Amino acid sequence: MTPSLGIPAKILHESIGHTVSVECRNGRVYRGHLMTCEDNFNCMLEGVTVMEENGLITVMEQVYVRGQQVRFFCLPDMLAMCPMFGSRGQGHGRGTIAPLKGKGKGKMKGRAFARAY
Repeated sequence: MTPSLGIPAKILHESIGHTVSVECRNGRVYRGHLMTCEDNFNCMLEGVTVMEENGLITVMEQVYVRGQQVRFFCLPDMLAMCPMFGSRGQGHGRGTIAPLKGKGKGKMKGRAFARAY
């Protein structure tokens, strides 16, 4: 895994070897053991049960699901304790809060304003 991956891709990599459900855009739901996954959400499942949109159930040994067709993943509950969900310390995230140095006086840039006395 590269450090530039987002949190969803990292959590998907953490769920390798666990039973997951994948719902696709065509309405099919695949449930099986996640064997491999890629950064673009392509994934391979083994021991798969496929449920069609009309309720028909099929069993397959292996399925390779293209990431573009994935609507969502249902992952195991144990991944809720994943360190990616932990609170980050001060200074992490999108930026730190700097103390305000200005006094709130902005430039009007040609706009008229009314001052109440």
